[in-house]
Amino acid sequence: MNIHRPTIKMQARQTMKAARPRFYSMTLLYLLLTAGVSMLVNLLFLDPLTQLAELVGAGLPLPRALLLTLSETGAVGLFVHILVLVAVVVLDFGYHLWCLGSTRGGIGEWRDLFSGFAMAGRSILLRLVVITCSFIWYMVSTMAAMMVSGIAMFVTPFGILSAIPIFAAAIGFFFWKILHYSMADFCLMDAPDKGVFHAIGESCHLMRGHCGQFLLLMLSFFGWWLLGFAIQMAAEGILLIAAGGPWLLTGDVYGAMSAVTALPLAGVVSAVLYWPFAAWLTPYQSMTKACFYNALRSGSQPQ
Repeated sequence: MNIHRPTIKMQARQTMKAARPRFYSMTLLYLLLTAGVSMLVNLLFLDPLTQLAELVGAGLPLPRALLLTLSETGAVGLFVHILVLVAVVVLDFGYHLWCLGSTRGGIGEWRDLFSGFAMAGRSILLRLVVITCSFIWYMVSTMAAMMVSGIAMFVTPFGILSAIPIFAAAIGFFFWKILHYSMADFCLMDAPDKGVFHAIGESCHLMRGHCGQFLLLMLSFFGWWLLGFAIQMAAEGILLIAAGGPWLLTGDVYGAMSAVTALPLAGVVSAVLYWPFAAWLTPYQSMTKACFYNALRSGSQPQ
C-alpha cells in the first residue's frame, strides 16, 4: 500500500479546521497543563533528573549521585516530579485520543483531554514497555556493532574506519525497529480491552513495510521544526538582551547567560513567545500521524 503524504497532510489540515473544540484552544490548554505545570514545578522544586545528570557529569559514581540527588531533592520534591510526569503521560494520551477522534469526524469536548485518566494504568504501562523495548534494541544494536567492528578492525585493511559504516548501520537498524512502535498509542485507543502487548504487536504489524513512509512523513515537517527552533532562539536572544544586557556590554556572555538562568520567569517569557507557534504545529503533527494510522487501518489511501 502506497500512502500519499500530501494527501495525508491535507486531511490533517482539514481536520484541524473542523475540530471541536477549536484545535488552537485545546492545544493551548494541553500545553498549559503539561509543559506549563512542569515549568512551575521546576521553579518550586529541584529537578531530580537535571541534578542527577549534573552530578554524574561532574564525575560522581552513579550510586553516590543517586543518593545525593535524593537527599537534595527531598521526598516531597521527588513525589511531585513523579506525579507531574505521570500526569503528563496521561494527558498526552488523552490529547492524542482527541486528535484520533477528530480525524474520524468526531465532535469532541473539553473533557476529552482528560479521557486518558480512565486508561491511566494502561497508557503508563504502554509507555514503559515501549521505552524498555527501545532500550533493549539499543543495547542489542550497540553490542552487535561493537562485536562486528572489533572483528572488522582485525580482518580488514581499513582499521578503525571500518567501524563508521558498521555503527551507522546499527543506528539505522535501531531507529527502524523503534519506528514499529509508532502506532502503539492509537492501537491501544482502538482496542483498550485487549491490553498493552496486543497494542504493541498490532503496531508492529501495521508498520511492517511502512516505516520508511512514516519516517518521510515526519521528516516533511523538518522546515517547520527549523522555524520553531528559530523562534526559540529568538526568544532566548530577547531574554539574553533584556536580562543580561549589562554583562553583554562588558563582553561577559557567560554572565549574561547566568543572569537569564537566574531569572525566575525566563521560562514563562520563552513559552509565551513560542507557544502560539507550538499550538499550531503540535496538532498538525499529531493529526497527521492519526491520519496515517487511519490509512494503515483502512488498507487503502483515499485520493
